[in-house]
Amino acid sequence: MLLGLFIVYPFIRAGQYSFLSWDGVGPAHYVAAFNWKQIYLDPVERGSIINAATLFIFFSLIPVMLGLIVVALLARTRRTGMGVFRVIFFLPQVLVTIVIAVVWTWILAPGGTGSLNGIIHSLGLGPAVGPAWLGDFSTALLAVGLIGTWTEFGLCFVLFVAGVQRIPAEMFDAARIDGAGLVREFTNVIVPMLRREIGAAI
Repeated sequence: MLLGLFIVYPFIRAGQYSFLSWDGVGPAHYVAAFNWKQIYLDPVERGSIINAATLFIFFSLIPVMLGLIVVALLARTRRTGMGVFRVIFFLPQVLVTIVIAVVWTWILAPGGTGSLNGIIHSLGLGPAVGPAWLGDFSTALLAVGLIGTWTEFGLCFVLFVAGVQRIPAEMFDAARIDGAGLVREFTNVIVPMLRREIGAAI
């Protein structure tokens, strides 16, 4: 009910509003697909949609895929010490966003002892002052995307670990007896059994 109230209903209403010419206060006028046409024709709007799609890949699809791969590898090994992995990988989820922003701003600064450029320089692989990863149009989107992947991976990992633990061990045993390798076990056992967790993560 909460998902429907705060996610589904606003999404549907936003879709309806997209066919109106409306400032949010005065009377609304139906304009069919005019707004969509303007988005397509305006290079700034089109660029923002491409950037949003790129960030969706970094913030959602890549963490989900990485989480599935790591959990699939762990499913083939002994599951001791999973609590430690959960804490380490889930830590970015419990940190305050401003803390993450400040730390990554320091790491991706053009120069400084603890910055990425500073570490590269100390290894003799680059200048003391390197590119401004978050300040350069050519690298900012990639940098923010990788930060998002790092932040969201922990949630996916914890969800998928919990999901794998509820899969009966007999299913893995049966798949291995039938000669399923890591890939077939991943596609035929893990992914189908984690449909709910994958949906929640996305």
